[in-house]
Amino acid sequence: MYRRISLFKQRPKNVPWIWCAIAAILLQLAYSEIMISVHFAEEKSRFTFTGFQWIVTAGVYSWIVFIVSPFLIILVSEVIKHYDYIHHQKNMRRLRIMFETKLGMWSPK
Repeated sequence: MYRRISLFKQRPKNVPWIWCAIAAILLQLAYSEIMISVHFAEEKSRFTFTGFQWIVTAGVYSWIVFIVSPFLIILVSEVIKHYDYIHHQKNMRRLRIMFETKLGMWSPK
């Protein structure tokens, strides 16, 4: 959401954005469920599943992936934000030192 501000320090205030993000996640979940079910239906002959057991098996794996993946994505995003914040702070310190040095070089004594 923000480049350097952690999601846990400042909550998102844009309500329409939150609803659109939830809708996009749900649409992706539905699309992936359909694609996984179709794939398992085509590959049903390779497995020894009987009846609708292949739908349950495909559903369990995809539900596990879709329950874990948002948390994993948020975790990776927060780690990247942390390293970006550290890099930004170091860069700002370096630029401040360079500016003060150049300013001090030309200032009268």
